Amino acid sequence: MTKMRWLQMISIKDCGKLVNGSSCPCGNKLRLVILRIPLNEQEEKHSKMDILKHQIDYNKCCFKEKYPY
Repeated sequence: MTKMRWLQMISIKDCGKLVNGSSCPCGNKLRLVILRIPLNEQEEKHSKMDILKHQIDYNKCCFKEKYPY
């Protein structure tokens, strides 16, 4: 599972935005959430929901510029 999360993490590309000197804050947050390793099933469910929430935010942030309509 750890290898799958690592591959998922490295596939996230930066959107090119700079906020407070940090490039692509939405991508950085998603990467950190993906790399968090759950200790039990309860945390795994919570982690999956966090990943989904940050994935939606990342998609809104990154693809808003490419497809403005």
